[in-house]
Amino acid sequence: MKPSRQTNALTAGVLALIASGSVHAASIMGPTQITATTDLPLYAPAYPVSALVDGITAENNALNGFAANVGSGLVTLTFDQAYDLSSFVLWNDVNVFMEGIKDFKLHFYDAGGDLISSTSTLTGPIGQLLPQTYTFDSTVLGVKSVGLDVASSNIGVVTHIEIRELAFNGVPAVPEPETWAMLAAGLGLMGITVRRQRKG
Repeated sequence: MKPSRQTNALTAGVLALIASGSVHAASIMGPTQITATTDLPLYAPAYPVSALVDGITAENNALNGFAANVGSGLVTLTFDQAYDLSSFVLWNDVNVFMEGIKDFKLHFYDAGGDLISSTSTLTGPIGQLLPQTYTFDSTVLGVKSVGLDVASSNIGVVTHIEIRELAFNGVPAVPEPETWAMLAAGLGLMGITVRRQRKG
């Protein structure tokens, strides 16, 4: 006897839940996974904060990246789901004047907006063209958003924040105990349904 639509839907949901907790470490980047927001004044409309996470890492023109008209401030990076993060990747600087960011910290928040932890002060290389990876001392668990707190910027012709692209490395966060309980209940229900269908 063929499984019912309900059984198929339940099976698909259970398999998706299992898969979400067993994905290998991968790059978390681009507009489908990260949304960037800030209250910092733009250097010009051509350098929006969304350019931080547009997935374009090549420095093929002077308009590829985010630029704020100040040398310090906060940018919030919100993920599409909670992740366990192992490292941060920075493509610093937008153009040939080597502004970029210099000293900064990362503040990690859970889905409820509570602070999980913060990094020590990190430093961005001047005039960087290749990405710089900052590996965390230990994996930061259950991160839903990150505050990029820029303390200072490299000084080129002017002083302002300029960043080409951002990314993180990690995996989707392991489901909470309540989710595992739902998974177990779903597996049990699926087994009962299949047995009943076979008897029928």
